[in-house]
Amino acid sequence: MTEERAASHQDHLDRLESAYQRLAEKHGYDSILIYSGAPRVHYADDQAATFRSYAHFLHWVPLPGLSHSWLWIRPGKKPVLWLHAPEDFWHLSPEVPDAPWVSRFDIRLTTETLPPRLLEGGWRYSAMCPPTLPSA
Repeated sequence: MTEERAASHQDHLDRLESAYQRLAEKHGYDSILIYSGAPRVHYADDQAATFRSYAHFLHWVPLPGLSHSWLWIRPGKKPVLWLHAPEDFWHLSPEVPDAPWVSRFDIRLTTETLPPRLLEGGWRYSAMCPPTLPSA
């Protein structure tokens, strides 16, 4: 990534943080949780359909094929990215990229596909997800 593109992406993240903070405050939320989505699996097959991450997730995290990952946005704090990295013999697990935008996130690798447990902290949050949210 060129320095100009990296700076532009940092500006983009600044604008997103500002916009999400305004929306959270306006609607009375402490935070916003965004799901990347997950590929649909073909019936009786181990192959998944073509998959693209949820657009609202991609707005923040430029990793288009990332599935089962979560982004937690809390105004005034570094966004937390739960990066789904299962221990899998057949598939290559995602790794934390070496990119300037990574420093703006608290990145946590996880093997879980379920939503992070935010209710235990008493958080009031809004979840943005595609219609097929995994059940807890």
